[in-house]
Amino acid sequence: MGIPEDNTTYWHAIHRCVALGWIKPAAQLLGLHTAWQRLQLGQSAGDASLAGQLQVLEALLILLRRMPVLVAPGGGVGGAGVGRMVGGGGGDSAADFVQKR
Repeated sequence: MGIPEDNTTYWHAIHRCVALGWIKPAAQLLGLHTAWQRLQLGQSAGDASLAGQLQVLEALLILLRRMPVLVAPGGGVGGAGVGRMVGGGGGDSAADFVQKR
């Protein structure tokens, strides 16, 4: 199967998921990174490279969890009309989000 993070389509897929507001699939893709597998296998002892990778991955997951997502008036993500922001500690509306940017 290979190492996911060595394939450029892996990173492009994560980027596209985030751009579309698909936070859960983006986090799931980050979960496929081999650094997590190496940590589970106990290969982290004294490995500065692995520690650095894990710090970056954990930071990315935190950012994804805190990222605000625009929700359409009907409750679904996307769609027409003025939506509201959920997650990320943002305001209640898209206008609030733009104002705070």
